[in-house]
Amino acid sequence: MNAKKSIVVFLFLLSNIFVLSAQLCPTQMVLDTLTCQEYYIHFDTPAPGSVDWQVDGFAFSTPTAEMTYFLPNGFHTILAVYHPTGSEGCTMGGCSDCPITFYDTVTVACVVCEPAFMGFTSVPDLGGTEMLFYTITNDEGTVVNDGQVNFTANQPVYDFFDCWLPGCYYLDICSEGAVADSNFIVDVIEPLTIISNEQYTTGVCNGRLLQLGFNSDCQNLPSDTCSGEWLSWSTMATYLTVPPVFNPDTLIWSVIDVLGNGLGTGTHIVTDEFPEWNDSLCLSVPLGCYQLQMDLVDNITGLTYLDVTCHADTIFHSGTLNVVQNSFEANFQLDQELNCFGNAVLNHEESIIWIYPNPANEILNIRFNDAYSNQQPVIVYNMQGQKVVEAMINANSSLTLDIRALPAGIYTINLSDNFLRFVKEGE
Repeated sequence: MNAKKSIVVFLFLLSNIFVLSAQLCPTQMVLDTLTCQEYYIHFDTPAPGSVDWQVDGFAFSTPTAEMTYFLPNGFHTILAVYHPTGSEGCTMGGCSDCPITFYDTVTVACVVCEPAFMGFTSVPDLGGTEMLFYTITNDEGTVVNDGQVNFTANQPVYDFFDCWLPGCYYLDICSEGAVADSNFIVDVIEPLTIISNEQYTTGVCNGRLLQLGFNSDCQNLPSDTCSGEWLSWSTMATYLTVPPVFNPDTLIWSVIDVLGNGLGTGTHIVTDEFPEWNDSLCLSVPLGCYQLQMDLVDNITGLTYLDVTCHADTIFHSGTLNVVQNSFEANFQLDQELNCFGNAVLNHEESIIWIYPNPANEILNIRFNDAYSNQQPVIVYNMQGQKVVEAMINANSSLTLDIRALPAGIYTINLSDNFLRFVKEGE
């Protein structure tokens, strides 16, 4: 009875040894990613033999059947010749120790960031701020980091670390306390550099706006990647008080299309020392009608007036910011089929639409000639895209709209899927 048990156990162990041995022979090379560009290359079994490798033609050997390898961006070829020990149970090539060749390819396309270091220093006992909020955006306007920082006498320094791609970044700091150069410092470590550093004040915010270059000088001009036209503008502030007071001044710009959609917005900081600012925005095709608006957001302003010059390939406009009304508006027409301003006339093969007078104060006349339409809705939108007036007009007839209740501003009329603009004057 005992002998019978021993024979059964002995046969069972032999079976396990045979299966385990057969499982050690590799059949496939495996590439596992440790990081985006770092790979752990091994086989589908814990093979005990050695390997001759060729990665992109570079030859080397390892005593074990695994390795860690860094692969930069691009296409790569990996050749591995596995040398069995003879104990794996391999049968390829007709022998237990015949070399086995494996081949694979991989394409690496990683967006690789690099460490960016900067530090904030503020000593509250010397007049520095005790707390601030910061926001960092890239040149596409995406927030990449933000947070709150507290400073004390024992902890006057905040060290910042992040991983960034090369490009331009904007650091916006807001604090109730002072953040002047005399009591607050921003330090950076190369390849991060400070391109510009401006102070501003708005509401309860004592602000600093810094443009940061990370492996970039941030001097790239608009390129041919714009599918339409570049709208560019420059501002020149004039300060007539001696010495200048209430300085700097904060300007918010925005560009809106014919439907009231916001295409872009940003901030300009101007001072008597740095009174000029330039910016641009790509207007994508199909081109149409646009409005550039600038607003002073400070409660008290120091500049006397602001000259604004704007241009694209086919338009040019210049004007002066009205400091009393605190608003500058420039309207542009980049499509010959859309007469957005003046006594607007839209002339297609099937229909002609007139609106007049433009600008208007109390009434707006609309004339609609169409050979195929009957009655059509007339919808008026404000610059926020809100419907403010709706009426019906018959083809080949006129309509008078009472617009006395509308606030002054620019409005869009939608008639038979055609868009025209008019200006409502103030009282």
